[in-house]
Amino acid sequence: MGRTNSSQQRLLTAAGDLLWEKSYHSVTIDEVCAHAGVMKGSLYHFFDSKSVLALAALQHLWETVAIPAYDQHFSQSNPPLVRITSFLDWMQGLQLRKFRTVGRVLGWPFFTVGCELGGQEPRVSEQLCKIEGLNCSTSNPPSMMLSARRLLNQLSHERRRSRYEQQWRGFWHALAY
Repeated sequence: MGRTNSSQQRLLTAAGDLLWEKSYHSVTIDEVCAHAGVMKGSLYHFFDSKSVLALAALQHLWETVAIPAYDQHFSQSNPPLVRITSFLDWMQGLQLRKFRTVGRVLGWPFFTVGCELGGQEPRVSEQLCKIEGLNCSTSNPPSMMLSARRLLNQLSHERRRSRYEQQWRGFWHALAY
């Protein structure tokens, strides 16, 4: 029986999940194959190496998780504040679901894997920059996407801070009465 595209999709999903839940260096080829329910030969039929699999898995995550979320939450039909708050709510829900299944907050796989492999796997780092639409060259100024991501991170921090301040205000108000 020939190898099917289903095997390749299962490998991409398994590798993406494991890279997100663990780290590049702690994920083994055997673990990916077991998680996907395929033989090791199938993996090497589709992917030449672990780094090629990782790149393909991250591209798959980008296309199946990130792009649909960005398209939905950053739709021009939504006002700017709704765009940001709906995206942050979605991200919080996603992280909560991951926390319930894995037992810890995982971060965003494109950044965590990029940080892990920054100087060790230049090919992976370069591809992550392309996936995220970032200009990672040190000779060029940051791209608009990077500026938007920085703003999003700052707004996320401010939103968390605001929630804490409201909780503390309520706490101190309750103590006063």
